[in-house]
Amino acid sequence: LDRLAPGVAYAYTLKVPVKALRLDAPGVYPLGVTLSGATKRQPYPHVLGVQRTVLPWRPDAGGSRTHLTFLWPLVSSSHLTARTDADEQQTPILASDDLLKELTPGGRLQQLVALGKDLPVTWVIDPDLLATVEAMTKPYRVAVDGGKTVPGRGQEHARRWLSELEDAVQGREVVALPFGDPDVASLAHRGKNVGGALGQLRPATELAELTVETILGVRPTTDFAWPVEGAIDPSIVSVATSAGAPRILARSDSLRDRGLSYTPSAARPIGRGVTAVVADAWLSTLFERDLTRADSTTAAVQQFVAQMQAITSETPERQRHIVVAPQRRPTATQARAMAEAVRAVQAHGGWAKFADLSAADVAQLSFVVEG
Repeated sequence: LDRLAPGVAYAYTLKVPVKALRLDAPGVYPLGVTLSGATKRQPYPHVLGVQRTVLPWRPDAGGSRTHLTFLWPLVSSSHLTARTDADEQQTPILASDDLLKELTPGGRLQQLVALGKDLPVTWVIDPDLLATVEAMTKPYRVAVDGGKTVPGRGQEHARRWLSELEDAVQGREVVALPFGDPDVASLAHRGKNVGGALGQLRPATELAELTVETILGVRPTTDFAWPVEGAIDPSIVSVATSAGAPRILARSDSLRDRGLSYTPSAARPIGRGVTAVVADAWLSTLFERDLTRADSTTAAVQQFVAQMQAITSETPERQRHIVVAPQRRPTATQARAMAEAVRAVQAHGGWAKFADLSAADVAQLSFVVEG
């Protein structure tokens, strides 16, 4: 490239034979690409920039494969109010029509369903979202300023989204969160000061199962409690299990690993007959960054595949089960990056095998919950 004006992009492709990379043993290798040239201020050859990534290398796909569960969350804020219109049909009233934006083509929830239907993921659903969208399939009204209401406009998109979701979850594992996805941590730390708050968690769990089965026609599991960001302590564990959930979806940065030299399986007993199904913190937070640019998505996908290869290589003779619990409400671009990462492991990750969340409930080691 003879000359490049300031601010002008130039697309290029590098093709390098694998043998030229001098890859020896299977593993994850750092890979860097540098750009050298001269500028007016420095008119001599020098490095102008460098971009680094990682390259997983395992030419032989034999050996044990790490089991991988990727959670696919369908969660939104509450929109359905306790009010109904003063008519014979008791038409439901929504606080706003903002949910419609997420259900339309390209919207966050529409993308999650469209992408997830072809992926080997475990669906995690807030039944309140289902109940709200189901209400939107019929005439509904939306609250506006001054206490007035106007007709809702989302019937067609709501019907289409529910239909596509119903098709997507058939024959798949579905985890139902307590109705409204209550913040278990807040209930544990502050709920005792609010009369009756803790007592509502079990009814919310029972309503969750009924709602999912009625609307989607599948029987979900309600065995898992999922505190925000997987943070747990003894109080959170106590409240979560009091609602009947024998398993808690935690994250590895909430537990001490007692100096293990490898990534353990997700299922870990934490005392009192409770099992924490622990998601890998690094993998679970990988898609929280800004992924609106193609290069940032590519980097995240490459890092995801490489990390899975690295985990398998830690103890190739020991089969383990890794869980990825991404953010509750990924954006549409983040969802697309997540889907691309799952597809990449499917296509190229001969060291990983996808499995349902329920299969992760095989405890091997005892861990300590941070106080």
